[in-house]
Amino acid sequence: MMDPANHNEKFPVRLILPYLAFYAGQALFGSYRNLYFESIGFSKGEMGVINSVGILVALLFQPIWAAVSDRTRNRPRILILLFGACALFAMGFYISKIYWIILLVNAVFYIFFQSVPSLMDSYTLEFLEARRSRFDFANIRLGGTLGYAVAVYLIGRLIDTAYQKVFWLSSVFMVLAAFSMLGLRPVRQSSKEKTAEERGSVREIFRNRIIVTLLLIHLVHALGSGLYHGYYALHFKTFSDSAKVALLLGLTALSELPWWPVAGKIIQKLGVKKAMTLSLFLTAVRFVLLSYITSSWAAILINLTTGFCFVINTSCTVMYIDREVPRNLRTTGQSVINMSTTIIASVIGGALMGYLCVWFGIPAVMLGSGIVLGIVGMMILLFVKELKTERADLRKE
Repeated sequence: MMDPANHNEKFPVRLILPYLAFYAGQALFGSYRNLYFESIGFSKGEMGVINSVGILVALLFQPIWAAVSDRTRNRPRILILLFGACALFAMGFYISKIYWIILLVNAVFYIFFQSVPSLMDSYTLEFLEARRSRFDFANIRLGGTLGYAVAVYLIGRLIDTAYQKVFWLSSVFMVLAAFSMLGLRPVRQSSKEKTAEERGSVREIFRNRIIVTLLLIHLVHALGSGLYHGYYALHFKTFSDSAKVALLLGLTALSELPWWPVAGKIIQKLGVKKAMTLSLFLTAVRFVLLSYITSSWAAILINLTTGFCFVINTSCTVMYIDREVPRNLRTTGQSVINMSTTIIASVIGGALMGYLCVWFGIPAVMLGSGIVLGIVGMMILLFVKELKTERADLRKE
């Protein structure tokens, strides 16, 4: 049980600062990068290839960073290195506007950028557990949502259509993230923990049917998210203006805020299967509606459901895997989530969705994706038995 004395614990501000800074930088880079590429003449297909190549390169390096982090157990130092490299290579986008050079710069950037979230999440969970904190992962991850929302809206409004500014601004936030890690130290282990962790094997991650099922559901949801985050802003801009684009992105990010503090209770009440299936259905409905709507305010309102879907999926997978995976494989386990969702989904949702959007148009692709998500959600509800009785008491005993 949790130590009662920890109810007087102060909120770990130092732990939330890297999330604030990193996700602020990610917001600018991820949300406005394609708008910049469009402004210099790249097609949606070319944008998809740039994203997919970067993700594929990251796929090769992510296991290396995870293994180094698990072996050295000095995650703060590794994260400082990654943040510093992100800050440096974000500036590389100013070297040229030639397609192949941008493709190369983006690939190098992703070697470092894509590995950050899983390492941050792993360190956060380890930090909170070691201190028997009364705060959980969702309380800390809330900082990422706040940083993302503030940056994507306020800075988005300031840059207006000067999308080339997002790269040096992203670099600044990565530097701030690196500095915010300086006050954090590796989590020490007891000799008992060190002995126990030697028994861990990577195979154990994939032997757990519940973990595999969670990853599959999370992957399906991420495929849809890849389409939305990569291309919807381009469609939205056709019937709106740059100020409303910033408002759309900012409010969509802010829609996560009310759900992080209560995510654990929702999952515990509904169960993992029902909670994640509900998020799939809501995403499907949102995509279908967005494929028809051409009112900017209606689109902004509908996108407020995004927060619930993202928070529930992320909380279920990250916190459950942290509970079930051996200690020496926790960063590797979080990397499995990242690779199977953000990376693999972005490869498909990047290149393939990009060309589908060229051939059929963004609204048609969103409609088709919504229908597919709805069908998959129904199949999970009816046929997936592994999660039927699972209840998410995801906090450490």
